[in-house]
Amino acid sequence: MMQGRTAGVLALLAIFLWTGCATPKQVFMHKWHRQNFAISDEELKTVQFYISTEVLAMDLAPGEKGTPQSVVIVPSETPGMITETGPDWVRVSFQRGGSGVFFATVVTGAGDSAYWLATEVEGREGLRRMRDLDEKILRVGGAAYRLEHGVNARLLIDGKDLENLIKQRTHIPGRTK
Repeated sequence: MMQGRTAGVLALLAIFLWTGCATPKQVFMHKWHRQNFAISDEELKTVQFYISTEVLAMDLAPGEKGTPQSVVIVPSETPGMITETGPDWVRVSFQRGGSGVFFATVVTGAGDSAYWLATEVEGREGLRRMRDLDEKILRVGGAAYRLEHGVNARLLIDGKDLENLIKQRTHIPGRTK
């Protein structure tokens, strides 16, 4: 009986230690993070990012439809790195050599926005959030994929990396008498 209780306590302790060591992630916000802390494009390329939810896509290339090779899965919290930036978008690569996918921000009435999975749309200028499109076709490096799941994917930033960037900003230590 005592051994079972001890094993349970040890397992619970291990879970608490593991979650305490896990990298905290938060939704990357355009105004709150990128603008308010003046995070430069070069700094963005040094920070670890993640995708917020699993994405399941089907390659629409001729002859690929319905084959196992046509299925592309990006698991939730897959790490990625920014390869390109724009004033209200970033491109994130989740595999070496990959061209990456776009995440774009659309400022809300509250004045801020997360970075949402986005794509270029034929015949239209700029990027469109996947969640806003009637036809959920993601264009990546000349290929087209139909999203089956994950149109609401957002970009997450590594909390420790963000904290380290913010530490580099001027901090006023305060004054004492």
